[in-house]
Amino acid sequence: MSSDAATPGGEIFATSDFSAQAYDAERPTYPPKLLDHIVAYHDATGGQRGRVVDLGCGPGTVARTLGAFFDSVVGVDPSESMIAAAPRTYSTGTGKPVEYRVGGAEDLPLEDTSVDLIVSGTAAHWWRPEWWEDAARVVKKDGTVALFLYNGPHMSPDQPHYDALTAAFTNFTKAITPYRTAGNDIASSLYTRLARPAPNLPFSPAEHYIWHGSDEVAFAAVDLSIKNHAADPEDTEMAVCKEMNVDDVGRQLGTMAPVLRWREANKRTEGGDVVEKLQREIRAIKGWSEEKTVKIARGVGLVLVKRL
Repeated sequence: MSSDAATPGGEIFATSDFSAQAYDAERPTYPPKLLDHIVAYHDATGGQRGRVVDLGCGPGTVARTLGAFFDSVVGVDPSESMIAAAPRTYSTGTGKPVEYRVGGAEDLPLEDTSVDLIVSGTAAHWWRPEWWEDAARVVKKDGTVALFLYNGPHMSPDQPHYDALTAAFTNFTKAITPYRTAGNDIASSLYTRLARPAPNLPFSPAEHYIWHGSDEVAFAAVDLSIKNHAADPEDTEMAVCKEMNVDDVGRQLGTMAPVLRWREANKRTEGGDVVEKLQREIRAIKGWSEEKTVKIARGVGLVLVKRL
């Protein structure tokens, strides 16, 4: 997913140097169980299967996955390159093609009361809180807003060379920290600090779920919602996990907003690229080469809100 280019921090995804194709190829996908959970919640709380909007859709990662479950699917993103990269070969449950529109969260290119479900993956942290006002305009009564994301990678402490790998990633993090924005900090909180709807807007209290990475790269669910929903602490199917080698790590980290900003500001640096430096450090650690893979896992956060 991408960001709202009108919001400080997210505009990096709309620059001419940004590669939407690389973003689509390297970014992790979302656990199928997470999307199933959102649709089940939407159904159980009176939502209809008419139109779903993937807001900050990027190259359509979520839009093309949810298409089969709804009559109409619209992907919205402020980046023209993201919209251009979205495949046009996917269709909805009624056979209609997934539609894509260029637009931002605070000025949605959508008709009043025309949306049953808004979903957004790894994008809402770029938006101004006022976006909820436009969401109230377009979402139907009993409709749902589902905002979700994954955070930074975790490794199990029993991973060979864990301490050395952790030190390498710590150095990388320090290098890109000056290029983080408030949006990045909201994302790191797994939406604990994400702005909720203002009290005067017709939305229910937000329900917030977090699945953290444990020492075994499993995920325990911690329910932070006002309503005390139970969550299975041993549910590992919400994990974003991937076996990765050094090149995989480099390509994926290269899609991060702070890395893109670092590269924009350090095009002529003598120290070399920040990701390539990390890769060199990793390659120097015995046991992790291009042939060696490790399981990298990420925490998942989810905010669910109903339109009253």
